[in-house]
Amino acid sequence: MNAGTDVKTVAIIGAGPVGLAAAAHVLERGMSPIVMEGGPEAAHAVRQWQHVQLFSPWEYNIDKAAARLLAPTGWNSPDPHAYPTGGELIERYLAPLASRTPLRDTIRTSSRVTAISRAGFDKAKTKGRGQAPFEIRYQNGKGPEVLRADAVIDASGTWFSPNPPAATACPRSANASTRAASPTACRTCAAPIAPAMPAGPLPCSVPVIPRSAR
Repeated sequence: MNAGTDVKTVAIIGAGPVGLAAAAHVLERGMSPIVMEGGPEAAHAVRQWQHVQLFSPWEYNIDKAAARLLAPTGWNSPDPHAYPTGGELIERYLAPLASRTPLRDTIRTSSRVTAISRAGFDKAKTKGRGQAPFEIRYQNGKGPEVLRADAVIDASGTWFSPNPPAATACPRSANASTRAASPTACRTCAAPIAPAMPAGPLPCSVPVIPRSAR
């Protein structure tokens, strides 16, 4: 957390396609991302299958906020209809995003998260838990470390926060057929919601952050 300021610190677990896209959105919203990557470099998991061709073309693998961060660096977007390999995804998108944009100062590599809890709370204490900041414990080769954050985004792109930004209208509530298609989670932000849906617009319980278009 940034003491003495109103800037929210958001811990993001993983510096892969979802994590880096989430960090780009967090920056655009005036918050401070800290990306925790367990591997020695960004996109470490993707490097394990870089010889494999993706099942979706570039147009579904480049996040718009990430592309806006890359634009001032002279980055050229790949052919939107071509199908990249994992290696091309790294070389032409993830590596430049992690090293040539402001995200380079937010990524902590070789930092494996071991636990996430609410600061000052244990399993026996629940009152006020939802308003407490997060405490992220991780190993970085120098011993256990602790990071405090106002919010956490996990590897799926789901936002967890005691004080999320203002909610936005959830497109799941646009019509009955859309609501029925996914009765337990918001299609846009992955926020858990009640199966019983009101007739009117339903606000998300978390902001629409982060997920690469797929």
